[in-house]
Amino acid sequence: ADVVFRNVTVSKSVFGARLKTWMGSQGLVRNVTFSHFRVDAVSMGFIVDQRYCPRSQRPEGCTSPGEEEQAIQIDDVLFDNFQGTYSGREFS
Repeated sequence: ADVVFRNVTVSKSVFGARLKTWMGSQGLVRNVTFSHFRVDAVSMGFIVDQRYCPRSQRPEGCTSPGEEEQAIQIDDVLFDNFQGTYSGREFS
C-alpha cells in the first residue's frame, strides 16, 4: 500500500477516519489501507468526502464553473480489522 494507517484508535470524535479530497481537483488516490483501526464513541466511523472545501480555507466559496463536476479518483481502499462503536449522537 502507498498509505497505511495501522494500529490507530480514535475516541469520542465526530469522525473516525476521513478520506477527503479537495473539490474540483484532479488526480488519483490509490492503495490506502486502514489496518487494525478502532473507533470508540464516534458519530461516523468512516467518511469519504470528494467535495471537501471548508469556508475557513476558501472564504469565497467553492462554486467556480466546472469545479462541481470534477473529483479526484479513489481506487483500492482496504479495511483490515476496522471496528468500533457508534456514539448515537447526530452532527450537523
